[in-house]
Amino acid sequence: MPPERAFTIEKASAEKHPSYKDSLLQIVNDIERRVRVINPDAVLQRETHIKKLIDARKEVAEYEEVRKDIAESFGVSLDADHTYIHAQGEAGAIEQRALRAFFILIDTFHEENFYSEGRIDHNALFRNLIPLLKKIDENIDFETIAEGMDTDPPRFLVFKGFLSTKAFREVSDAARKVLETPIFDSDGRKIDTAEEWFVTGHNVPEPKEMIPKS
Repeated sequence: MPPERAFTIEKASAEKHPSYKDSLLQIVNDIERRVRVINPDAVLQRETHIKKLIDARKEVAEYEEVRKDIAESFGVSLDADHTYIHAQGEAGAIEQRALRAFFILIDTFHEENFYSEGRIDHNALFRNLIPLLKKIDENIDFETIAEGMDTDPPRFLVFKGFLSTKAFREVSDAARKVLETPIFDSDGRKIDTAEEWFVTGHNVPEPKEMIPKS
């Protein structure tokens, strides 16, 4: 019998607009999903893949509050069994990607949620979570997860994005607009997350018969 989830949805708020954490957790728990794909343009590619000298190990602590906010939004326990943090190289500044990325992977069958983060590409963050899933089910591999993302209902939910301690002043508004992939709640409202992180891809569908709302 799977262990109890660390996070649960509280009784719906009477407020007209629920918090983004409640909305995201509601989506993770309740709605049907599908894969969304985004194809960034050349300007976006330059801004997100440019490399800078960064001390990755030092900044792990600097991103603690943002990391906690993301984890709470998707019901992830930030412990060694559910978290991978990439801190490349020895102490000191080395050349790395300018934007720090995160990846959420949710196993809906075992009710286990995982988080990875670092200045590497999303696919690498994805693959570094697989050993954690294997501790739960040794038969899980990349192909199993990829197939499980497309089933109806899906076995696996995925969310990828970027996080910042500077409210993304390091990237242009135009690039962010192209990059960000919205998530809508059951009423068709776009869920606006905190200024320090946003989602660039996920496999959550827009609500059926959704009427766009401003």
